[in-house]
Amino acid sequence: MTTNEPFVSLSIPDELQQALEKYRQENRIESTSDAIRDVLQKFFEGKSNIPTYASVKQVEALENWVKNLAEQVTAINQSVKYLSVTRSIASSVIPLNSVDLEEDEIEDEPDEILFDFLPDADRY
Repeated sequence: MTTNEPFVSLSIPDELQQALEKYRQENRIESTSDAIRDVLQKFFEGKSNIPTYASVKQVEALENWVKNLAEQVTAINQSVKYLSVTRSIASSVIPLNSVDLEEDEIEDEPDEILFDFLPDADRY
């Protein structure tokens, strides 16, 4: 095919060539050159639904982000363990079921509490 368009030659890894060939077959594109033109056109138009590749900088940023999240998860796990141990120790020192309050002691009015220590004649 004779054309006035610029000619580009490139080398690509086997995985990328296989993906390109799969794309060509799935989209019933006649030639590899036409498939490359289609992929490039869709990429630059922003309408690409083909897999994209991240830059090294993006991958490194993602790795740092994941590492940071892992450290946060570790810190949270340590906090949860600490709180569980603290709660366990607290409940063994002062078991809540050992505190025996009478129901009328809990519901006392403030004036009853204040006058409980006075003899009956001095209350009113």
